[in-house]
Amino acid sequence: DLLCRVMVETPVNLTERQKDLLRQLDETMRGSADRHSPQSSSWLDGVKRFIDGFKA
Repeated sequence: DLLCRVMVETPVNLTERQKDLLRQLDETMRGSADRHSPQSSSWLDGVKRFIDGFKA
């Protein structure tokens, strides 16, 4: 068994430039979130891709 503790820090008190950069990042990732988010596909999808890799 493995126990992991993840601490996520979100930025606060951003400058206007920093906010703009985050908006730009958001815009570039729209429409391609499935490539960037592990939650966009299920565990079973991963198994299917793994098995398909052996068929090729």
